[in-house]
Amino acid sequence: MAEMMLLLLFCLLLVSGALLQDQEKKIAAAEQRVDELVAAGATAASPEEKKRVADERTELQKLREESLKWAELLPAGARPTTSTAIPDETWRELKVVQEIGRAMVDRGLTLSETVARVDQVADATPPGPSGHDWPPMITLGSDEFRFVTSSAELSDAFRGRLETDIAQQVRDLLQQYGVDVVEVVGHTDEQPIKSTQQSTLDTLAIPVLNGEAPITELRPVDNAGLGLARAIAVANILERELGGTGVKIVPLSGAQLILPGDVVSNGLNPNDDRNRRRIELRVRRSNADGDSE
Repeated sequence: MAEMMLLLLFCLLLVSGALLQDQEKKIAAAEQRVDELVAAGATAASPEEKKRVADERTELQKLREESLKWAELLPAGARPTTSTAIPDETWRELKVVQEIGRAMVDRGLTLSETVARVDQVADATPPGPSGHDWPPMITLGSDEFRFVTSSAELSDAFRGRLETDIAQQVRDLLQQYGVDVVEVVGHTDEQPIKSTQQSTLDTLAIPVLNGEAPITELRPVDNAGLGLARAIAVANILERELGGTGVKIVPLSGAQLILPGDVVSNGLNPNDDRNRRRIELRVRRSNADGDSE
């Protein structure tokens, strides 16, 4: 949150810089007009010309006072110095904000209005690392969520938890974060699957996912297929509990590639490891074009 507030402060400084620069140009132009009138002897000329000089000086004073008021809106000593270390990527982002500030000037937006908008963004910034509040991942890896080696069948306990509290957890996340996609990722350990059967995933994965065939009809012959079969088994339950509300349940396979904790395997662990036979549930948003964000 502190990093986000610092970024917002820099944004405010850059936007205000654009606005104050525009104000300074107006002040310089007003000063030039006054100097030209004085040099032309307008102060000793007709009452109309004297009034014109007085009006120009009044306008100049007004511009100077406005400039001081705008500067007072910023915290004392807040302007970054040349020694302030800013990462290159952050600096590029801030330069974009500066251009936005210049666009605000062109549209006639005042610094006070800009400050109000920055405050609104700060108030709306969710908590979390770097100001982001990412949806948490649900890992189904405790004893009641275990898969038997080389199997995608759900135990009664596994199925019961999916139908009750796990489905409710997912439902709460979908509502809390305003998302509509649930990714169901199936993982395996690194034990090679020894099978003389032919895989049925090519022909039956979609029918099983649609509930037109039982999960027992899926016969994976490698870990990639086994991970997908496990994801489909869980997706079937979630679809039954959450379907009909516009929620998309997407089964995916992580196979033997990813260790718990999002660590990529080095391929040197070919043992029976029940902790790796797990399901991960992630929620995200799909956009209007059908692509994911």
